Amino acid sequence: MEKTKTEQIKLYIVVALIIAAATVAYFRFFHSKKPRQAGSVPVTQVAAFNIPQVKAPTPPEKPVLAVSTRQNDADIRDLFVPLAKPIIVKKKVVKPKKRPKLVRPKPKPKPKPQPKPLPTLRLSGTLTAGKNPIAIIDDQFLRIGDTIFDFRVVEISQNQVKLVSADRQMILKVNENTQ
Repeated sequence: MEKTKTEQIKLYIVVALIIAAATVAYFRFFHSKKPRQAGSVPVTQVAAFNIPQVKAPTPPEKPVLAVSTRQNDADIRDLFVPLAKPIIVKKKVVKPKKRPKLVRPKPKPKPKPQPKPLPTLRLSGTLTAGKNPIAIIDDQFLRIGDTIFDFRVVEISQNQVKLVSADRQMILKVNENTQ
């Protein structure tokens, strides 16, 4: 049952497409336009407008000054004609109120920063045999050039390590805590 419904739908679609194609083909190829005569040019209609000539008004020789009575707001005057006496509107000048000056307390001097305390580092041991000596500081294996707490390892000898930071220097010895 399902199969026959889908086949019917397909058949309807095919029939509709054939009808549409036949209609397009008829109007495209078989339906002829009116035949033209050889050498004739198609005539287009031109709309004709009858516009009367309008002359621009000539300005008067002397400007006429309009007089404003301004008795009520219903008076209407020509904006392009100057007034006999110009209307002067006086503006009321409003001075801003003076604000009291704010008295700011003087800033307290900042205390000089104390240098950071040296970190507590413990040298567990050194390995100096071979080309690249190794120091064991706080359970970390460090070589020359490595850093720990902003300190760079500069020198590793048999029982001590020399560390340098930007402004300090520290020497660690085996089994000694630094402060």
